[in-house]
Amino acid sequence: PLGLSVTGVTGDRPIFEGNGLDVRIVYFEDSSQMENALASGEIDAALTDFASAFVLNQESEQVKVVMTVLRPYSRATPLWALLKAPGASYTEIAGQRLAIPEGITPRYIGEGILDDLEVDPESVDWLEVDDGWAALTALENGEVAAALVPEPALSAAMERGAISVADNRWSLLSQLVVLFRKPLVDESLDALKNEKTAVVKQFIKSYEQAIWELNSKVESGEYRDLMMEMGELSPGTGDSLSMVLFPWPADVPIETEVENLNQWLLDRGVLSQPVHYLQVVEPALRPSPEEFVPCHEE
Repeated sequence: PLGLSVTGVTGDRPIFEGNGLDVRIVYFEDSSQMENALASGEIDAALTDFASAFVLNQESEQVKVVMTVLRPYSRATPLWALLKAPGASYTEIAGQRLAIPEGITPRYIGEGILDDLEVDPESVDWLEVDDGWAALTALENGEVAAALVPEPALSAAMERGAISVADNRWSLLSQLVVLFRKPLVDESLDALKNEKTAVVKQFIKSYEQAIWELNSKVESGEYRDLMMEMGELSPGTGDSLSMVLFPWPADVPIETEVENLNQWLLDRGVLSQPVHYLQVVEPALRPSPEEFVPCHEE
């Protein structure tokens, strides 16, 4: 949800319009609905977990990642953490019941964190729940010994006294990305070759401007309310919510991130064949830093 803060800024400022774009924002309840909408052409782009690009492209190239919006090692505090309850007496995660939000990405992050702790993921009892808030509730109600919790629920959990066992602060385990349908990516690449306006590049420029707005207001906390709204935090529960620093200028996944996730998806049977770097990532549409111009306030 925190990644939606970037989209929220575009609603506060005439950012898309300033870059010659007419953008309609659609919200989906879950990633499968979004993936179906992309595949059918109902939508042109999506802000989603990196794993969605692999799922959509496993049979043919339908989408391309053109930009990373949020990644753990772009900031000094974690996006996900493995938590235990205050006063928990156990010292080992192995053999314990662990709550985790349902979906490919949480499981990938959870197993990666356990690997870092040298704990066999097969040795824990996984309890899949609806989301991070549900995982936190399961922990607080004593239903599980530990829970994998993302921001912004993570900040709320720490306020309530939860103890962090480990996190993904410096890992290559997850990122939030912008996907575009491949036909639009191809059209934009052709437009660049012919020195015409490339729609996807203009979209990336817009997001860069929104990210600049967010990052430049970290100390003032101007966008804290927006982040709390996007993260569905109720008043009084987000006092310790750390302001996220989003990657700037525009970034894309690196090859190691693609290889690691690709192998994990193959090992789990999610993919039947490898998906290689340039099948999921298109780095050529990022504007150069020299092209950046901050958005104008009105």
